[in-house]
Amino acid sequence: MIRMLQVASIGKLAKTALCAALVLAGFSGCSSPRATPDATTGRQPMVNTLSKAQLEGTWHLTHLASETIDASQAMQRPFLRFDNGRVAGKGAVNNLSGSYTLKKPNQLRFGPLVSTMMAGHPDAMDLEQRFITAIEEVRTAGVLDQYLTLRDQDGKEILRMARDVEEPKGVSLEQIRGEWVAVTIQGVAASPDRTPTLLFDDAEQVAGHSGVNRFSGNLDSKSLASGAVRMGPFGATRMAGPPELMRQEQQFLEALEQARTIKMTAGQLILSNGQTTLLTLRRR
Repeated sequence: MIRMLQVASIGKLAKTALCAALVLAGFSGCSSPRATPDATTGRQPMVNTLSKAQLEGTWHLTHLASETIDASQAMQRPFLRFDNGRVAGKGAVNNLSGSYTLKKPNQLRFGPLVSTMMAGHPDAMDLEQRFITAIEEVRTAGVLDQYLTLRDQDGKEILRMARDVEEPKGVSLEQIRGEWVAVTIQGVAASPDRTPTLLFDDAEQVAGHSGVNRFSGNLDSKSLASGAVRMGPFGATRMAGPPELMRQEQQFLEALEQARTIKMTAGQLILSNGQTTLLTLRRR
C-alpha cells in the first residue's frame, strides 16, 4: 500500500512538472478552466471585483433592462450618487435617498429608498417606478470604462448607468439654438397639455409659447459662455385660457425673467437663479 501511494505521488509530481513545461512552451491545456457562459442563458458570469472607490460618484441611467433611456422621457434623467455608504439621486420625477452595502467581490444591495411625493407626467412616473423596482432587485454590480452595470440575482443586467462627466460651466448660442420644451417649472412638472416652449435663434432676443400665449423678449447673450444669462422683459399676446394653464404661464414667464445662470446637463437645459433650479427644458 505504501509503495502504491509513492508511485501515485511520483506520477502526480511528474504530471505537474510536465504541465509547467507545457505552459512555459505556450500550451494551455493544463491551465485552470475558464468561466464560460451559462448554457441556458448565454450570459457571462460576473467575476470582476468592485471597490467603493470605483462605485462612488454620480451615475446617470442609460438603459433599463434592454430599453435605452432618453432624457426626453423624464423630468430629469434618473441618476444615483454614491457616497460612503449613502446613495441619493433622482427618479424621473422625485428625489431619492437611502443606503447601500458593498461586499466583496461585487455584491451590492440597496437599503429602503425614501422619495419626495411629487406627481409628474404618466410616462415619467412609470419610468421612475420601474427604476426604483430595478434598484430593489440589484444584487451584483460591475464597472467597465465609464459604465456601471447592475444585475439581479440571476446575473441578468437590469440597469446600466454612465458616469457623470462634469459639463462645461457655460453654453454658446450655437449649442442652445433651436426650440426647447419645458420639463419642470419652478420644481413642478410642466403640464403635458400645451407645454411651454422657448426658442433661441438670435443673440438679442428669445421667443416662444408659454402655454396659452406667444411671447418674445430680450436676451443678453454676452455672458452665456460663463454660465450667466438675463432675459426679458417680455411682451405677449393676450389670449385667455383655463386657469391652471394661465397660472403655469405666469410661473414660466416669471422663471425666465428671474433666471441668472444657464447650463446643459445630460442633454437638458437648466435655468436657475443661482441657488434654485427654475426651469428644466429638453430639446424639441
